[in-house]
Amino acid sequence: MDIDIRELNKYLGLVPIMAKMNPLSLAFLPRPNPFIFSSSKKILEILDDGQLVLDNHHPYYLTLDWQPELESRFLAVKVNHNPLTPELNNVLSEQWDWICSVLVKQSNISDYIFENFIGFDCCILVLVDGLSWHDFIGNWKSDIVNQAQPIIVDGISKTDLGMTRILGNPPLVERLPIDNAYGFSYWDRTNPLTDILFSGFGSRVEKIKSFDNVLGQIQNLNLEKTYIQIVRQGLDEICHRHRDRPSPENYVHELRKDFENLINLVIEKKQSAQIFLTSDHGILWQNNTDFEYINIGNKNYHPRYINFHRASPKVQMFSEISFASEPLSHVLMGALKYPYIVRNLKSNEWGVHGGISFEESIVPLLKYEIF
Repeated sequence: MDIDIRELNKYLGLVPIMAKMNPLSLAFLPRPNPFIFSSSKKILEILDDGQLVLDNHHPYYLTLDWQPELESRFLAVKVNHNPLTPELNNVLSEQWDWICSVLVKQSNISDYIFENFIGFDCCILVLVDGLSWHDFIGNWKSDIVNQAQPIIVDGISKTDLGMTRILGNPPLVERLPIDNAYGFSYWDRTNPLTDILFSGFGSRVEKIKSFDNVLGQIQNLNLEKTYIQIVRQGLDEICHRHRDRPSPENYVHELRKDFENLINLVIEKKQSAQIFLTSDHGILWQNNTDFEYINIGNKNYHPRYINFHRASPKVQMFSEISFASEPLSHVLMGALKYPYIVRNLKSNEWGVHGGISFEESIVPLLKYEIF
């Protein structure tokens, strides 16, 4: 039986339910948290022993463990619900821990890449500065989106923190079984963040003006036992200090073309590779958001995060790396929940990031394999 999330709510507490649904949709169910079983057979054991009690401690019995032979013992339903829409903002802060348990966290991306890099000549990681899942899915316009998964930015959605979170500690370049590493960045090597992101690459880091420069360099490389790391401009470039209304659609279109050209180049070289694309954070666009200003009693340069501790139901605190200290240490920083800002946006600010929201905190991780 096909139902929507609202209909599922009506049946909770009435009968045991076996559901086919996106686990992330569980965040939209009413509190207290559902009593979710990993095994449908376990529910039946309780039921057959006469121990099934629906009360305040176990308000409903639900499993996502679909067993066709057991359908007759449950209310077996397929729940039609896409949790990856702006409606996630309604539950994101309240269900933060649950959502982080369901999705791959940004801080675990390096582990994911390391554990999956088996039997390939080359690993390529494209780090995009500003690309949300929402903008990716809506504008990529290619079947390759089916090979992407949503990732949660498990902290302040800020460029330096997101990029370093992705690469991990120790960084990915020091973990992969490789002999050669090459780096390409739109940013100057004198940029302190560039030095951090490309630590371990030595002199093999080049500043590029366009993605064609990257393709030209890779064309001449032997990719065997090689790691390539590319930092590319994304939508961050047009959300700050932009003098005319930006077009995210065009930027994502150009990014897609660059990624497809990279794939085709590696295919032509006849070497196996895993090519990943992900982002440090997404963008919360002004034209799609009714921001609510809050006064935190302190002037703040950043509209969506604060550099100090503030106990407030409108702020979520995180322990983050401070790049201002040597050696690096951790400090408490506050991400504003949706849709709050601590200062009004300037006339040339078309979007923001730094807080927690569906748009800022859910980003893509795209993996393409060439055998």
